Formats: sequence, C-alpha cells, structure tokens
Amino acid sequence: MVGCAVAFGQAGPAAHWRLDETMGTLASDSSPNANDGTLVAFGATPWTTGVHGGALTFNGTQHVSCAVNAGLPAYDASGSP
Repeated sequence: MVGCAVAFGQAGPAAHWRLDETMGTLASDSSPNANDGTLVAFGATPWTTGVHGGALTFNGTQHVSCAVNAGLPAYDASGSP
C-alpha cells in the first residue's frame, strides 16, 4: 500500500508515504511538504523486508498517524493483499 494525498490548488501531492523504511517509528513523506506519519501500535521492530526496501504488515489495529495540517485533507485509507 502506498499512501498519497492530493490538496486542491496544489501542483502535486500534499504527501506521499512509500512505507518502505527499514527502521524507526516514522513513515517518511517523500513529497516536499514533510508530512511524516508516526507508527501507532506496532511492536519494537515494525519493519519487514519488502519488494523495494522495507515494508509494514498491518494487523487491523495498527495505523500511521499524521499531525493535522491545513494543506492535507482528512481521509481514511485501508488496503488488503
């Protein structure tokens, strides 16, 4: 799953989370806007091997939380294999 948010009136994504990190507790935003997300309810080693870099496995209670940002519309996203 790759997350991406588009802000109206902006010439590109407001945020782009690749979720391909290999360590740490942040999901880095690769857009120029730095809307990083914090991993919530993951264990001590949340990252696993992915196709390109790292990956996250979600169990239904885990999520990535982002701070309120006026340029980022509120939404929920979910996915399944």
